[in-house]
Amino acid sequence: MMQIIKYNQQQTANWSGGTTTPLFIFPVDADYAKRDFLFRMSTATVETDSSTFTDLTGYQRIIMLLHGQLSITHNNEVTHYLKPLISYLFDGAWKTTAIGKVTDFNVMFKPEVKAHVDVVLLSANQSTQILASTDFICLYLAKGKISINDNQQIINLTEKDFVVLDGELLNLDATAESIIIKVTIQF
Repeated sequence: MMQIIKYNQQQTANWSGGTTTPLFIFPVDADYAKRDFLFRMSTATVETDSSTFTDLTGYQRIIMLLHGQLSITHNNEVTHYLKPLISYLFDGAWKTTAIGKVTDFNVMFKPEVKAHVDVVLLSANQSTQILASTDFICLYLAKGKISINDNQQIINLTEKDFVVLDGELLNLDATAESIIIKVTIQF
């Protein structure tokens, strides 16, 4: 099963520091506000100089900057300096504040879920294969244009499109320089 969520199908909402765009939640009938999900992926913009992260006690978080730089502080003690396209894991229960205006990609997940975030860089006319042999593989096209061939059809994706894979072997062909955020979920 492959699910494609095109950018024009995504809904953006405001939060205290900017905007957020939910991409995928599992199970699909889960409610983020009720905290009854196993995992969730989203993008966000931070439009204020400083921000406070939502308390997500009971969840782990991975954040990856897409644009900008961020200094992130946990429990008023430890500060980390984040740069684009490097994933950063932290506990959702930590009191987390940040300084910097950024766009980021987020994965939130229960401890029984294993999540890993990678970056796939493709130059124009370069190809790669992705085998979704784990429970879920999700792809977020942070930049560029790619076509996906699943041996049944060819689907063209553009920046900010999101794909959920479950058991497929896909051929990805970049038609422009592309940055793909690849999330592997196992539980």
